[in-house]
Amino acid sequence: MAGSQPAFFSELFHPRVRYTGVASASARELGATVGGLTPLAATALLAAYSTGLAVAALVIVMCLISVASVVWAPETRGRRFDIEIASEQDQP
Repeated sequence: MAGSQPAFFSELFHPRVRYTGVASASARELGATVGGLTPLAATALLAAYSTGLAVAALVIVMCLISVASVVWAPETRGRRFDIEIASEQDQP
C-alpha cells in the first residue's frame, strides 16, 4: 500500500489542486484510524464466536469495500490535463 496508494490518490485530483486534495483527503486519515481498530474488532469476533470464520468474514468485507472503492473511482488513464488547463485559461 505504501507504493500504490500515493499514486492512486494523486491521480484522482487535477494537477492544480493535487497537493491540497491529497493532503486534505480526510477519508484517508479516517480509514487509517478505523483500520487501526481492526485488530480489536477481530479479537472481539474471535472471543464472541470462538472461530476464525468470523474474522475471515471481517477481512472479506473489508476487501470487498476496497475493491468497490477502486472500481468506482474515476479513470484517469489517457486524461490530458494540459488540454484542460488551456481550456480553463481561455474562459473569461
